[in-house]
Order: sequence, then C-alpha cells, then structure tokens
Amino acid sequence: MTDKHDEKSPTFARFEEQLADAMSDGDDRIVRLEQQLAEATANTAAIVSVLNVVSEASSFRAAVEAALDAVRREFGWAYGSFWTLDREAQVLRFALDSGDVSEAFRQVTISSTFAEGVGFNGRAWKQRDLFFVEDIGDMSDCARAPVAKQMGVKSGVCFPILMRDELVGTMDFFVMRTLQLNTARIDALRNVGKLVSGALDRIERVDRERRNAVDFQTAMAKLSAGLNAASSEMARMTTAQSTVAQNQATAIAQLSTAMTELRQMALQSMDKAQVVIDLSDRALHSAADGRSVVEGTVRGMHEIRGKVQYISERIGALRTQSEQAGEIIASVAEIAEQSRLLALNAAMEAARAGDHGRGFSVVANEIRSLANQSKEATVQVRRILGDIRRATEAAVAAMDDGSAKADEGVALAKQAGERIEILNRFIGEAVDAARLIANAARHQGVGVAQAAEAIRVINNDSNVVIDNVHRAESTVATLNATVADITSLVERIG
Repeated sequence: MTDKHDEKSPTFARFEEQLADAMSDGDDRIVRLEQQLAEATANTAAIVSVLNVVSEASSFRAAVEAALDAVRREFGWAYGSFWTLDREAQVLRFALDSGDVSEAFRQVTISSTFAEGVGFNGRAWKQRDLFFVEDIGDMSDCARAPVAKQMGVKSGVCFPILMRDELVGTMDFFVMRTLQLNTARIDALRNVGKLVSGALDRIERVDRERRNAVDFQTAMAKLSAGLNAASSEMARMTTAQSTVAQNQATAIAQLSTAMTELRQMALQSMDKAQVVIDLSDRALHSAADGRSVVEGTVRGMHEIRGKVQYISERIGALRTQSEQAGEIIASVAEIAEQSRLLALNAAMEAARAGDHGRGFSVVANEIRSLANQSKEATVQVRRILGDIRRATEAAVAAMDDGSAKADEGVALAKQAGERIEILNRFIGEAVDAARLIANAARHQGVGVAQAAEAIRVINNDSNVVIDNVHRAESTVATLNATVADITSLVERIG
C-alpha cells in the first residue's frame, strides 16, 4: 500500500521547485519554504494514514467509520459526520458520526436533510468538490447554522463521496474555532476526499462482488435444490401417473363388469316381466273360470229355490187335504154316534112294539144306510190319506231333489274355492316375480352406483393428473426463474 503512494504529489513537487529557486534568494524565503515543505509532508503523511486505515476496512460501513476517525484525527477536526444520498427523495440524510460535539448540534445534524445546492452539504453535492466555510453560523440556508452559532461550532469542511462519477454521499468535519486553510491544506483535504471515494468504491465493488458470489452460490444451491426437488417431483408425478393409470384401468374394468351385470340384470328383468305377463294371463283365465263356476252356483241355487218353493206348495196342498180329512173324520164320528143312538132306539122300540115294531125297521134301514155312508166315508178317508201319503212322499222326494241340488251347489262352491285358491297361487307367483324384478332393479341400482363411483374415481384421477401438470408447470416456472436469476448474476459479475 505504501509503495503505491511513494510518488510525489503535485504540491510536494511544487515545493521542491520553489525550494530550489529560493536557494539563491535568501535565508528567509528558504525558511518559509521549509515550513511549507514540512506542512506538505505532514499532509501527505496524514493522507497516507487515512488511506491505510480505510484500505484495511472489511466493509463499506467499517471503511466510512475508519475514514471519519482517521481524517478527524490526522487533520485535527473535532467532529465529523457521513451523509448518504436518498435517491428516491433526492436528499442527503445523516448516516454516521465521529468525535465530540454539543448534543444540541448533534441532534440537529441527525434530523437535518439537504437538497442539492442547499446548505453546507448541499453545496458540496452541487459543486462535486470540497467546500470550506470559516464560520458555519453565517450560512443563512443551513439548518445547522443557528445551533452552531449558539454552541460555538465554527469552521467546517465537506467533500463529496463519488463512485463511478456518481455522488453517493458527503463527509463533513467541524472544529470549535475559526480556521483559515491555505491552498496546500485544502488540496490535501480534497485529495483525502478523492482517495476515500476511491477506497470506498473499491470496497463497495468488492462487497458487491462478494454479495454477487454469495448470491451466485445461493442461486446455484437453489438451482441444485430445485433440480433435486424437480427430479423428486417428476418421480413422484410419474409414480402418481402410474397409480392413476392403474386406478383408471381398475375403474374401467369395474365399469365394464358393472355394465355387463346391468345388461344381464336387464335381460333377467325382461324375462321376469314376461313371466309376470304370462301369470297375469293365467290369472285372468282362472278368474274367468271362477266367474263361470260362480254363475253355475247361482243357477244351482235358483233351481234349489224353485224346488223348495214346489215343496212348499205341495206341503200346503197336503195341509189342505189334511184339513178336509179331519172334517170327514168328524162327520164319520158324528154319523157313527147317531147310528149308535138310532140302533139303540130301534132295538128298544122293536122290543116294545112287537108287531108294531115294523115301523122301526125303517130306522134300522136308516141305520144301515148311515153305516154304509160311514163305510164310504171311511173309504174316502182312506183314499184321502193315501193321497196325503203320496203327497208327503212327493214332498220327501222333492226335498231329496233339493238336497241333491244343494249338494251340487256345495260342489260348485268347492270348485269355486279351488279356482280361487289357484288364482291366489297365481297371484302369489306374480308377487314373487315382482319381488324378483324389484331385487333385480335394486341390483341394477347397485351396479349403477358402482358405475358412478368408477366414473368418480376416473374424474378424481383426471383432476390429479391436471394438478400434477400444473405443479410441473409451476416447477418449470420456478426453474426458469432460478435460471434467469443465475443469468442476471452472471451478467452482473461479468
């Protein structure tokens, strides 16, 4: 570092030339020149000291702090501060300070800002060169002037910090007395500003390169991790795709099986439906037969009713004849009684009359006549009784016939019951067939549900595939962004 600055500065060379010229002019001028040479040597030593401490700094902030301390120490300033440019607001803002000063002046310093050309630091910004003032309290456009006048802050110097010909900040220094700087001192401070700017530029460049290297390493690590993650993601998606394909194949097979079962169930349903139709036809025919049997039963019952009515009529006739027979029997009984009395009287009269009893022969004849009538009446009664017996027999026969008809009616009713039983059996078979159809329909519903589930699985797997594609696209986009970052870093490093 020292070797780099062994060359003589323009001020030092000028002093040497002046010293050589003064050798012939006299001792007083030589003394003045020796003083100036000593001052130039001290300035050079101060510049070298400042440059050394700044060059040893490991960061931009450390370099600024070292520069503030070194300039303040080597050039005898009491207080120094560093200001950075706020590019968005286009003002200088306080950043760091060094040394001792009144707290009031320091607080105003911390809270102040300077636009280009305004105030102490703003003028150094605008001139892009060192700016010196013997008494800062006399600056009307400086925010620190009033407090400086109060606190006794006097002379100050400010030089810009330039990097690549662009202002990044300013550095100012103050003392508590009034100074009058000669040209050599001002040149030395100006050179300090330039050397500090150069040193800070180099440090900032090194920091930037270091940050770029760190960013590059981070980007490379990120790229490596991204590639590994992408590889793992691709492997996972491949596995997922395989699983999805297998699930789809299984779902399709289940769907095919379910559709086949649905077709078979449909055929079975059709067969059962035909069975129901046949059973219904048979039930209709059986119902017709049952209706015929019932009609026959009704006709039989009508015949039975006719027979019963006939029996009723015959029994009525028999009752009438029985009444007639009773009347005849009563007459016969009366005649018999009269005959008995007449016969008794005749016998009595015949016995008393003797020859005169002939008159009673008429009575005897009458008795005989009555007896004959009684005999005839008896015969007639017998005949009537015979008629009654025959009528009764006819009634019995009619009743037998009615009983037979009733038996036929019972048989017909039994046949009707059998037909109804057959009809019930047919209906039961129809119910069983309908139950089979219901079960088949239920199985069809299950098959449809399985088909719907298989379709849902296929749909979900399709969504998984779409999500995987989107994730792959996102992964590729991330990798592209990482590559773009690396490209940008490479361009910046280049």
